[in-house]
Amino acid sequence: MTGPVTLQWTLRRLGSAWSLWSGTDLDARAVISMPADIAWRIWTKGMTRDEAHAKIEVRGDETMARAMMSFVAIMA
Repeated sequence: MTGPVTLQWTLRRLGSAWSLWSGTDLDARAVISMPADIAWRIWTKGMTRDEAHAKIEVRGDETMARAMMSFVAIMA
C-alpha cells in the first residue's frame, strides 16, 4: 500500500486457508503495489477491475493480482 502511509502485507495459503501477515515475503509469487486511495475503491466496488488494473503495479504472477481485485471489504 503506497501513499501518505506505506503498509506492507503478505497473504499466504496455508493448507486450505488463507492467512494475512504483516510485512513482506521475499519468496512471494507476486508483488502488488497500489495507492491506498485506489485500494479502498477496489475493495468497495467503487472501481471496475479494468480501471483498477491500470492503476496498480504487479510484479510476478498476474493471476494473483486478478484475485486480489475481486476482494470485497465492508467496514462498519
